[in-house]
Amino acid sequence: MKRPKSVLRETPWQGQEFPNIEDDTVGFTFDPLRPIPHDSLLKMAKFLWEWGQEKDSHVRLCGEEGVDTSHDFFVRLLSKNGWLDDTNIDMGLYLVRERQKRYPNLVGSDWTIVDTLFQKYAAIDLKHMRLYGGKDDRPHSRALVKMVNGELHKWSKPWMSVKKVFLPYNCVRQKHWVTLALDLTTCEIFVYDSKLDLCRTQTLIKALQPVAKLIPMLLKEAGYVGGCPLRTTEWPVNRVTDVPQQVGGSNVKLVQLCADAIHLFRLKLAIDLLQGCCSI
Repeated sequence: MKRPKSVLRETPWQGQEFPNIEDDTVGFTFDPLRPIPHDSLLKMAKFLWEWGQEKDSHVRLCGEEGVDTSHDFFVRLLSKNGWLDDTNIDMGLYLVRERQKRYPNLVGSDWTIVDTLFQKYAAIDLKHMRLYGGKDDRPHSRALVKMVNGELHKWSKPWMSVKKVFLPYNCVRQKHWVTLALDLTTCEIFVYDSKLDLCRTQTLIKALQPVAKLIPMLLKEAGYVGGCPLRTTEWPVNRVTDVPQQVGGSNVKLVQLCADAIHLFRLKLAIDLLQGCCSI
């Protein structure tokens, strides 16, 4: 039997316009703990419950050319201590890039973000180089070069126009996400880890050696020209130690935030994705 064709489902906010405050950010203070409007929570809860009763339907996030997403995407996102997979991480980063585009005065413009494809393609590319000595055509290197030139991810910037590049990195053995910051002015890699006791620093640095070796080669292939001399050998990896740490399973206790705020952030992310906007 043929599998029924998945039906595109509209969200309660389909076609609704949201105000853009890009030109009115003087004196604006970003409040990460700002409460979610009650009616938005009710709309989302009703929508997700009704969606869960259906079969073979999906929602398209972030516009007509966006990503088709299943109900399970939101189940993972909204489950307390639930594991976030590549699609959850990537959609969150998409909104961060869109927020940077819309509110550069608030969040700055000298950085960019790539998504989880970087780690996947880098692993394949490095394996190919080891097998064939780097002489054969490497299809995944072309995608990596496009990332450097800001051509692959929506709203991403060319690395030549920024000072730092942030990317998510999954420590596979520990099933744990960390953030890598590539400093293009000092040619170093900084690791931001919310669970420092999960593995030793030397173990983490060793796991990141392939990326540290790939970055200078990738920049050369992309024709990168920066404001500072480029390190052509393996980049040093530095683990940042004063990073807010996880409390229990997956909640992060920041200086001014309680651990329970992570669930609020997940709720905000879910609503932002369903609304198709990046509210601040």
